[in-house]
Amino acid sequence: MSLLVEGATLAPIIEDGECMINRKMSIEEVVRTHPETIVIFERHGLGCLGCQAALFESIEQGAEVHGINVDALIADLNKEVGRGAAPR
Repeated sequence: MSLLVEGATLAPIIEDGECMINRKMSIEEVVRTHPETIVIFERHGLGCLGCQAALFESIEQGAEVHGINVDALIADLNKEVGRGAAPR
């Protein structure tokens, strides 16, 4: 059982038919459903994905703690997830 931070979503937001990762999602949720994002988290300085905080911290909280630009992180996460999407 994973613990989610208050306000964290259990499913990605759908925008224009595309799944979108948002700042309130838990880090664990994103990594579990999209393991290809691990490299993006690491590139932005969130290399501690195995730590206990990643189980309940939102992306926004993790970014703030590590001094990371959350908007840039979210954009790169969504870009990476979008690469695996089937063409329309």
